[in-house]
Amino acid sequence: MRRRITINTDVILGLTVFSLFSILSLTELKKFEAWPQVTILWDSGLPLLQFIDHFHFERYLVSYIGLMLEDAYSNIGFTIYISLFVATNTLLFRRIHKGFIGHPPSLGAYTIFLLAHLAMNGRGPIGWCGWLLCLSLHARYMDTARNGPFLTITNGVRMVLSVLLSSVSSGVFIVVFAANALLTVQVLLAAKHGRRLNFSHLISISLASFAIGYGFYRATLYLLDALHKILLYFGSYSEVIIHGVGIIAQRFDPSITLFALATMTTGFLILWAAVRKKVPTVLWRLFVISMIGGAFGFTTMTLIIPIFLIFISVISRNISLRPKRRVHTV
Repeated sequence: MRRRITINTDVILGLTVFSLFSILSLTELKKFEAWPQVTILWDSGLPLLQFIDHFHFERYLVSYIGLMLEDAYSNIGFTIYISLFVATNTLLFRRIHKGFIGHPPSLGAYTIFLLAHLAMNGRGPIGWCGWLLCLSLHARYMDTARNGPFLTITNGVRMVLSVLLSSVSSGVFIVVFAANALLTVQVLLAAKHGRRLNFSHLISISLASFAIGYGFYRATLYLLDALHKILLYFGSYSEVIIHGVGIIAQRFDPSITLFALATMTTGFLILWAAVRKKVPTVLWRLFVISMIGGAFGFTTMTLIIPIFLIFISVISRNISLRPKRRVHTV
């Protein structure tokens, strides 16, 4: 009897994406570069733990291996490191897409997803990985009764990693922190009382508590830093918006800006009407959270892309499954 060879789709997909972005790096068609906040610390030559109390320590920590690879393999090391995140993000997107609406992404959705990564700088894929880890937990535990216990060590580690990786951008971090808090509240409200806690549950609770506690601490620091910038550099809250979507108002005529905002609002309402009954409610909440965060920076605004692609998949699938009308001829 011949043995069947089972091919793991995730392994093939991950290797394909990693190989694609590595080839783009070797041919110099795409290069991910480290950003100044971490290169300054690296160029100091001091040990990693020397900066443990530095404001940007977490960003330095998650990029440290990439900086080591760049030092060993100049011009390609950091890009290879980020390519691993792109591959991981693609696998997470597949899991999230399937978790929320029951089927994997189409080739078109994968293409748009990867094109978005091609447009990113060095920290974009790292921040997205934190966001997608958070979304993957939401996708799996939107129904806690159906999908098993949330209090596992694996889930605790995922939550901690999502917070840590999202620290590359203060806007991304605050969005991920808010989404993690939403998930925690959702699970707590759905939890049954009187369950006995075992060792695994205690470890998971400790990790989740650390993620939320640390996230609250770091979010407070980022908010204080933002307030400091408002007072010191911008002078008003409205000027800070120019760092994000408000840049449209800075570069274009007010009438064009109003038209763009009206178009975006109309598009959002049409999208909401088209899929609101076909996707989980929590997905809308996450979409709104990421849109609010996007008002303060384009990197943060890109977080809506994975959710938007899920919405488009729902619309496309409904159109393709709609029964065609028969034309009767006399």
